[in-house]
Amino acid sequence: MSFTVDITKKLGARGRAHVSSGFRFFPHPNSAFQKNEPKKVSPPPTLKSSPGTSAPATMPRTPDDPASQIPDPNIHSVALDLHQRLSVEELAASNPKIAAQAVPPRSSSLHALEKYAQSQPAGSASPPIKQEPKAVQDPVVLLRFDKYLASGNIWDFWLCHHSIYGKVVLKIVDLRDPPCINPYYDEYIDPFEIVEHALQEEELLMDELKDLQGNLVPRYYGMYLSDALPNLEIPYLAMILEYAGEPLGPGFIDLHEDWRIKVYEAYKAIHTRGVVHNDICSRHVLYDEFGRICLVSFRRSDSVDMKNIMDVHGAVMEAAIVRTRFGFHKPGSLDMSKEVPEYAAQLDDPKKFLDSLQKPKKDGYEESERRE
Repeated sequence: MSFTVDITKKLGARGRAHVSSGFRFFPHPNSAFQKNEPKKVSPPPTLKSSPGTSAPATMPRTPDDPASQIPDPNIHSVALDLHQRLSVEELAASNPKIAAQAVPPRSSSLHALEKYAQSQPAGSASPPIKQEPKAVQDPVVLLRFDKYLASGNIWDFWLCHHSIYGKVVLKIVDLRDPPCINPYYDEYIDPFEIVEHALQEEELLMDELKDLQGNLVPRYYGMYLSDALPNLEIPYLAMILEYAGEPLGPGFIDLHEDWRIKVYEAYKAIHTRGVVHNDICSRHVLYDEFGRICLVSFRRSDSVDMKNIMDVHGAVMEAAIVRTRFGFHKPGSLDMSKEVPEYAAQLDDPKKFLDSLQKPKKDGYEESERRE
């Protein structure tokens, strides 16, 4: 579903994209979100009765009644073809270039229909024309920019109001001049790969993390490209997500134990679904007024196989990093076999793997306890 930008000039000067009111955005052709959206169709129009002398539908027909004669079985396809051609010819009046591509070479459809009509007795009923449902045109959707939130490595983040989805966050980048264009930066991304990065993130949101949307992951509303400029450049790429609250960070934060457990459980949920985040940061953990925790920013994330012992080990290591960042645990002080035993559930030998995670002991005491 396309949308149109609504932004004040003062706000439009913020950030790095410099969007203006009136810009239209259309669904990216490769977006999985658009492919999964149910298509809306309108019911076929009610057919009006023919102004002939045919009998009512409830009246018995006789062999001599012209209306009871069986029409040519090809008449429906002939009539539908004529209907489509007439629709295209109406389009030609408003846009000859588009119509020229849409109109097929003129066939004998119209001649066949006229010949059929002439062959019918006077006063016979016209056969009903089968009409396919027509797609409903998208309503005009406005995206009102309310507040500039932050700048990331690729994206600018805006708080917006979508006329259908409500309060949302828009991620937008100017493809003509992306901020990550300097190859000497550690966070350099080839400008030609930005769309690929976005599609990879979308794939995770629409696949492994789909059942977490609206709970531990914001609802995802699709990826979009802006109107082309006169030189055929596509200036902007955008993604829309549900507004899920404010970030916990930046930096280290001292969380109450209840909140620590919420963060641990959120990461455990994505890990057990086969996703490693790869960018553990307090800015990527959101909270709202209802006490809900949401994880965001899956651009660097990887899909992993929780039946593969090396992939499971990587997920365990990330779970340990989460506990050092948000729980201030010392590296090496955690017994991860007790923290995340669920991670080994799909392995061939879960017990052996969990035993390998236990801290080494010496003389009945753990090494860390002896050092203390």
